[in-house]
Amino acid sequence: MKLIIFIVSLLYSLSIHTQIFLETFDESNTSTIGFDNVGSVQWTTTCASCIDLNDWFYVRSNKLEGRDTNGPAEFQTSPIDISSCNGVEINLDISEVGTMEPCGTGCNSADFISVQYRVDGGIWIDPSNSYFCPGNCAGLNVIYDDDVTSTLNYSTDCFPSGNTLEIKIIVQNWAGSEYWEIDNISVDCAPCSALPVGLSFFKGENIQNHNLIEWETFNEVNNDYFYLERSLNGLEWELIKQIEGAGTTTNSIYYDFKDYTFKSQLNYYRLTQVDYNGEISLFNPIVIDNSIRKPKIIKQVNILGQKINPSHFGIIIEIYTDGSVKKTFIKNFDSPK
Repeated sequence: MKLIIFIVSLLYSLSIHTQIFLETFDESNTSTIGFDNVGSVQWTTTCASCIDLNDWFYVRSNKLEGRDTNGPAEFQTSPIDISSCNGVEINLDISEVGTMEPCGTGCNSADFISVQYRVDGGIWIDPSNSYFCPGNCAGLNVIYDDDVTSTLNYSTDCFPSGNTLEIKIIVQNWAGSEYWEIDNISVDCAPCSALPVGLSFFKGENIQNHNLIEWETFNEVNNDYFYLERSLNGLEWELIKQIEGAGTTTNSIYYDFKDYTFKSQLNYYRLTQVDYNGEISLFNPIVIDNSIRKPKIIKQVNILGQKINPSHFGIIIEIYTDGSVKKTFIKNFDSPK
């Protein structure tokens, strides 16, 4: 009886840990197109900022290698069939040559590797175990941005399956002595532990005088509340709103918040979910660039504070919707009546 149970358990374990994609980069050197070893899924690489023959992102010595990419270079797969999986994990090996500069040094100097995926042709998603890259790299999440002393075996957290999966890997470095090396990219069917909250999306945009922050859940278990934070540098955060959760539900629940006190620069937003027992889940931040938004004039007055006609001549004071004040010289000034 014990032998039967063991065999059944083993077969079950094997069935839910099936490898459905594997790329070992056995293609010829300089290849930028290939097919994986399991399902013959095509992949491609691009490096728009590789400016000469000494810059590349292609197969070299049975690894995918990025050298002096001068900006982001991308590896992307065609759709992978994941319809037989309950949950999915992405795995890859990372190594490096040279000295890498970490996040926080600016997008024109930081060296990093980022992974994204999308299910059923939806939005590109950052893995839950990636982390935010502060500095001038707006909205960027990475899996590594510093020196790798030996080969790093990276795996995403398990995420819900669908019908198809696409993978995007982005690398960046800025010197001829710096090499990112990637190998053994695989996709495995895997059992996922139930998450307290399944997040469909978390996004934001500017709409005239406010930033609209939106998110939607596809399931909630013992969800007490969310709290939303804002930062001006991606490092220091302030609480701007606490929003009650839906407890336990399998329905899709939509949430939003309108931020009328944003600043005219990059505004970062971070969402945290809190269970009834006090345990928390932190979601990847988003960023809205409000520096390109031009505030509107709400009042024009002369230096005495009197309302004037903007077609007149003289020095006027313009007051804008973001609270800024500007002195302007105009022509054809008449004294206000």
